[in-house]
Amino acid sequence: MALSERSILRDSVDVLRITAGFVSLARTTKFCRCCGLEQWQEDLPAVQAMGNALQAAQKALHDIENRSAPFSQMTQVWNNFFIVYVHLFRYHSRELTGSGCDKSQVQNVVIDKGIECGMLSPAQLQELKSLII
Repeated sequence: MALSERSILRDSVDVLRITAGFVSLARTTKFCRCCGLEQWQEDLPAVQAMGNALQAAQKALHDIENRSAPFSQMTQVWNNFFIVYVHLFRYHSRELTGSGCDKSQVQNVVIDKGIECGMLSPAQLQELKSLII
């Protein structure tokens, strides 16, 4: 049974909240292994890309919810989630695990919702699953 646009929007807002929480956990460690520096620096390309992707997803969801953007923007929202999760699980896996993050939560919540909503491509799913293992 296909999900309604409203259900997909609701699930996507949930994923946005979860994603923002994971980003917050990574930021509290003050260590970004993608740059090898001992502090979080907002001006690094990978950090900027992750922050920009999260902001773009948030804005698009807001616009879709307020009907000032077409529902087709939802694909871009999930592409932005993908960018954030690839960065988090490539470079911040240790920090997230040390903070009590259970990667199976990501599998159960984010990936399963992406599959259910039809918003992640098979290649994206495979890459995320490979990073979680």
